[in-house]
Amino acid sequence: MKSQIIKNKSSSRKVNSIKNALWGVFAQFFQLLISFICRTIFIRKLGVEILGINGLYSSILTVLSIAELGIGNILLFNLYKPIKNGDMAKIEQFLNYYKKLYNIIALVVTIAGLIVMPFLKFIISSDVSISNTDIYVYYGIFLLNSIFSYLLCYKQAIINADQRNYIIKISNIIFDLLRSGLQIAFLFILPSFKIYLIIASVCVLMQNLFLSFVVDKLYPQLKQYKTLSLPNEEKSEIKKNLFNTFLYKIGVVVLSNTDAILISTIVSTVAVGLYSNYNMIVTAVTAIINILVMALYASVGDVIAEDDKKKVLSIFNVLQFVFAFLAVFCALCFATVFNDFITFWVGSEYLFSTTTVLIISFSFFFTTFNSCLWLFRENFGLFKEVRLLMISAAILNIGFSILLGYLWGIDGILVATIIAKFLTIYIFEPYILYKKVFEKMPWWYYIRMMFYTALVVVSIALMMFISQYIPLSICGFFLKIFINGVYCVLLSLFFFKTEVFRQVIITIKSIFKKSKKNTVIEERRIQN
Repeated sequence: MKSQIIKNKSSSRKVNSIKNALWGVFAQFFQLLISFICRTIFIRKLGVEILGINGLYSSILTVLSIAELGIGNILLFNLYKPIKNGDMAKIEQFLNYYKKLYNIIALVVTIAGLIVMPFLKFIISSDVSISNTDIYVYYGIFLLNSIFSYLLCYKQAIINADQRNYIIKISNIIFDLLRSGLQIAFLFILPSFKIYLIIASVCVLMQNLFLSFVVDKLYPQLKQYKTLSLPNEEKSEIKKNLFNTFLYKIGVVVLSNTDAILISTIVSTVAVGLYSNYNMIVTAVTAIINILVMALYASVGDVIAEDDKKKVLSIFNVLQFVFAFLAVFCALCFATVFNDFITFWVGSEYLFSTTTVLIISFSFFFTTFNSCLWLFRENFGLFKEVRLLMISAAILNIGFSILLGYLWGIDGILVATIIAKFLTIYIFEPYILYKKVFEKMPWWYYIRMMFYTALVVVSIALMMFISQYIPLSICGFFLKIFINGVYCVLLSLFFFKTEVFRQVIITIKSIFKKSKKNTVIEERRIQN
């Protein structure tokens, strides 16, 4: 009997790619909508203190997730070749080994999570009126949820590696709907944070069990190789890769998830709740932009495969221009309408100051502007070269956050993250990419970054000046967004005659032409 994977190779991988993209976009917008509805009811029923605890514990458990070491990415990489060859025995060898690794991770996270428990009273500020018993119970359920997320998840890698991750996206939608529906129902019937968290934990476990069942049905041949073990030399290679990935991941996780912990410790746990509202919107917009990034991922890989450095640099400059304008437009919207949105959504008592909103806006701008670096770094596999940068940024972030946090509160902590990234990632990552890949100094990159930074500063000042004359209302909210959009369109005309703008138009046309050509070829192949 032929393996399911070999059968899948005879079907269109192009069709699977389209399914993955469409379900990915739909799942992202669905998750944003359901999260928005659920959080709105959460705030109304449980209040800002519980919101702060929820944001704080999420950050703590994310930091503990560094124990995962980036195993998922390495497993995915190792499965590509045996899936291509239809080697079921080798696939099961990898899965058996990674099952053991994930069980170890679950144990490490459990132990690390329990070690953190005695320190919670120092992290949670005294302005929270929740009993000590509830503080520990809530944390225990959060920890259980994290542990459940590692059980049976190793099987999902074969779905991703076989270009069927739309199955995971569909299951995400189903279980997100189930979880949110139950949580919302209980928030109205019995507003209890314990029940809210227990529902989340049960749904995580149910989804992992469901996907495990799906894998068993799709790939039944794997069962006959359950006893096979991975050769020792391959285990050694995986451990070596894990070490490199681990150093990189420590920096990424600590850099991205310590702000909430430091805000709770230095400022207040309630402030974490306020910050989590803003951060949810920023994360949602970032996720939408990341859909574009991932859509470009394979295309960039194809260009790199041609081994034409001049062409690769040209594409890099084009994408840099696109991401720069995305960053400018979104930063303008955040700066001018963020507090309007929060006011309409949950009320003026959940607002941050204009200064804090500006810092969040600039932080988003720099992150999005440098997305192009991430895209090319991933494609060229420069993990080893940047791992020390990430760790350095994380250490500087913690140091600056403590210092500036005590001086300026939440503004100091958020500014510290920008400073830490500038002193490490934003300066040295372009240098690494340009020297390793383009074989030249990144002077033009630095000049562009300074130019767009000055541009966004002037643009925000201008748009905020105009916005103060627009009254606070729903119509005013959309009018501000419209004005920001018109401004960015007019701004783009300034670049109309530049070489990079011409290349953007050429690239867009070629993408559409190539897409149309591939579609026609695929349709003819299917018909034949």
